[in-house]
Amino acid sequence: MAAILREHGARVRPAVEDAAVALVVTVLALVPLGVPALELGGLKGHASGWAVVALSLAQTVPLLLRRRAPAVALVIIGAGFAAAQLLGADTGLAGLGVLVALYSCGRHQRRMRWQSVAVGTVAYALLALGLVAAGSPERPLDWVTFWVVLAAPWCAGAAVRTQRDRQEEHERLLARQAVADARTAIVRDLHDVVTHHVTAMVVQAESTVFATENLAADERSAALASIGVSGRAALQDLRALLDALDPAHLGGEPREAASVAGLVARLAATGYPITVEGAALADADAASAAVLHDVAREAVTNAMKHAPGMPVRLVLRAVEGGAAVELSVQNAVPGDALGSAVGGRGLSIMSERVSEAGGTFDAGPTADGTYRATACLPIPVGTRDAEEAPDA
Repeated sequence: MAAILREHGARVRPAVEDAAVALVVTVLALVPLGVPALELGGLKGHASGWAVVALSLAQTVPLLLRRRAPAVALVIIGAGFAAAQLLGADTGLAGLGVLVALYSCGRHQRRMRWQSVAVGTVAYALLALGLVAAGSPERPLDWVTFWVVLAAPWCAGAAVRTQRDRQEEHERLLARQAVADARTAIVRDLHDVVTHHVTAMVVQAESTVFATENLAADERSAALASIGVSGRAALQDLRALLDALDPAHLGGEPREAASVAGLVARLAATGYPITVEGAALADADAASAAVLHDVAREAVTNAMKHAPGMPVRLVLRAVEGGAAVELSVQNAVPGDALGSAVGGRGLSIMSERVSEAGGTFDAGPTADGTYRATACLPIPVGTRDAEEAPDA
């Protein structure tokens, strides 16, 4: 209902404003204020009172259409103005209707704008010729000056329209950019969540299959349970992402706060050979901790995908006198898989996130045959002894 009322109000308000403009100009035209009229040609006629009123109304009442049909309003008002000048009728301030109609035409007309200017100029020239033929004493310079006077409100309206069109285009570009940014963020989050958890589940499942003969029943049960843990974590993260996209359906378990230590602990609990070394973050803000977590998650996911089962080592330390924190993720990569570990969507996403946080990111093979991803964020950090995740 509120939306219907707003839409109805958006349609009614311009009509009310146009009616108010038409009423004000009509009153100024009909009330004898003693103000000089807008005249062209200088002819003096003997039009009757009713004819003067009719010509005055012809120049003011059509302003009701100044937005919905600006060209039609200008034609009617222009015809009334021309008739008044040719008859020498003193219509007072009704001539203001012409100026308002010209402004409205420049501001609101959408089609054939320059064609209308050409037609209006020709009509003005014909009126001038008619007035000269009727004995007007005006000089050629006076005709040119009056044309400039008539052109000024049209130009003002056109300038306002141009500015408004630029503003609307700017707002459309901002809206499209916001949509594009939102889509990019969704794709990035989906990539992070799905790729990490699915990769972990695949690695765990394959490891369980290959080692089935060497595992006791309870060990096989634990391995399968770890796959279920990864699956539930994926569902939880996906629900949290969907809730963020659709606030009307918020609910379910709250998403676990992002932390490098939590990531390492979850993977180590599945038996994956991953360790963390260095100082933990005590005073880092949630946003920075989330960036470090996402970088670590993507780097570990790449390690699990390109070198499954190979040890992964995370080093987290304060640098630059405590003004920044550095996260390094290093893993051994078989020679035939080293090339496939370079590049890809995940690396570009990590680089974007670190760059947005004002940090630097670098990833690539090292001289000792390992692969290292390093992120450095310029944040003040507090340090404390970190508990190492259990080694696999």
